[in-house]
Amino acid sequence: MKRIFTLSALILLAFTALAENVKLKITYNGNGISGHTVSVMLGGGVLGSGVTDSNGEVSINVASLPTKSIDLKGEKSCDGAQKSWEVKGYVTLDASNYAHLKMEEPIKEMVEASGGFMSEKMLVGSYGLLCSGSGGSSSNNSSSSNNSNSSSDDSGSSSTTTGSTAPTLMTQEEALANQKVMLENKISGLDNKIAKKQEKIDEGKLDADKKDEAVYDIKEMEVEKKIAQNKLDKVNLQIEKGMLNKEEKNTFKEKDKALEEELDAIKSERKGGSSSTSADGEGSTDGEDAEEDINFTQEDLNDMSTTKLKSKKVALKTELGKLNVKMKTRKKFMSPNELAETEARIAAVEAAIATLEAEIEKRGEEE
Repeated sequence: MKRIFTLSALILLAFTALAENVKLKITYNGNGISGHTVSVMLGGGVLGSGVTDSNGEVSINVASLPTKSIDLKGEKSCDGAQKSWEVKGYVTLDASNYAHLKMEEPIKEMVEASGGFMSEKMLVGSYGLLCSGSGGSSSNNSSSSNNSNSSSDDSGSSSTTTGSTAPTLMTQEEALANQKVMLENKISGLDNKIAKKQEKIDEGKLDADKKDEAVYDIKEMEVEKKIAQNKLDKVNLQIEKGMLNKEEKNTFKEKDKALEEELDAIKSERKGGSSSTSADGEGSTDGEDAEEDINFTQEDLNDMSTTKLKSKKVALKTELGKLNVKMKTRKKFMSPNELAETEARIAAVEAAIATLEAEIEKRGEEE
């Protein structure tokens, strides 16, 4: 008997030594998701379960934890129906076996991956994250709630009305794969639109106003394409690495912000009626050809009227404004060659403006 007791004690001690405690916090937009029976899962098997408190926190004992990457499943009786959700590939425990799951993040990815087929509001309701008539926290996951939904069939057995079953949250891999396809399609679509607009311009059948509109359309679509490409680069890196570090996330975020600012600048210029074309109707371009256009000799200046000098000055100031915006929003993303060319162009434009201003002032004094 003593040996049996000793053996049982050793088994219990070994089990206790292997057991681990997983601490979770589950929120939606900063509010704790309470009353959800949350299960820690690996490969479809449940390792342990617990019920979240009013802050969305729960402590779950599991027999063993071979990996820090876990899946979670939640269930709750809400609005007279049983709600459930499942999150795969999003939760990684820290060294203390703690993780904070912000439900808005996987939900947002699922909405984006669905292409708008599913809305955030629909998913939030389906998962029981917010229940009506309870001030944001749903009813307790109790047997009384389930009993109220029970009914008897003809054979006398009871069945439970669970309401509509919510679609399972996609795994991170599935969501990223969907986003990749959507972004690739968007880039391809923009390429086709740009080609068609450019073809109309090249045909020479557009009047001046429609040509300007087409040019601005292309400018905007080119930046939209860069924005989509930046997002695609991020998705591809996530697919490759699984999780991005803070520096990588910030790099993509800053580039996205810079491109959005560039797009806003183009839209603002378009709305204001500014044009990058010079007074003689020829568009200014970057590079050597453009610098030759503004490398005014005294003979060039003598051939221009005062009105044309002023028009040239306005056109160059518009270009200078665009270049300064480019430097402000995209400098850190430029290659060394592009940066050097842009800085050289800014210097050339500033010198040309100074030359034009000096000539205009000189003619004013002569008059």
